[in-house]
Amino acid sequence: MVNNQKCDKELSDILAHRDKSSLVLQYFPMGDPTIELYCDIASNRIRPFVPEVYRKKGFSSLYTISHPGIKATVKLVEERYHRAGNGQVETLHRQLKAAIRSHSTRQRSTVDPTIHLGFRAAWKEDKQATTAEMLYGTPIRLPGEFLSPSSSTIDPATFVGKLRETMQELLPLTPKQQTHRAVFISKDLSTCSHVFLRTDTIKKVRRV
Repeated sequence: MVNNQKCDKELSDILAHRDKSSLVLQYFPMGDPTIELYCDIASNRIRPFVPEVYRKKGFSSLYTISHPGIKATVKLVEERYHRAGNGQVETLHRQLKAAIRSHSTRQRSTVDPTIHLGFRAAWKEDKQATTAEMLYGTPIRLPGEFLSPSSSTIDPATFVGKLRETMQELLPLTPKQQTHRAVFISKDLSTCSHVFLRTDTIKKVRRV
């Protein structure tokens, strides 16, 4: 690194024009055996001047310390979200497949809402609660519970009487007359001298 500092063009420019740079560079002895490196002391901390050839390598080393890398990230994703790497996800996937097969249609967009609603409302014996109760603190209301049953009862005799009155008031619709068709008559028929008359009758076959 000492030799690279001596050959670094940027360091040479800073040393030649110290008044134009915010860096305060000085020689400091370091290591054993002792070597001298240019270091910046502008922030009251001794920071070695890193030549350009070492900057990418130093950045990669520090970046690797704070970031696990793509392989570690892929491993975490596989373990947490892939059904083959996580027992809980595998169990949920099996239950989902079994529920889909029990329906008459295999279309996921149709059966998924009902299946997931059943998962949230299913009673767990080990927890003595449903998934919705553990998550929201209260049981989820199923679609059949949105409407409370009606307590009013209708007298059968009254119902039959109203039904008869309603049926007597119903009248059949008047059929449309399909026989009357508008016949086209040319306006020049009253002034013409000759008229060709077409006969649509079938002629008899002549016998020899």
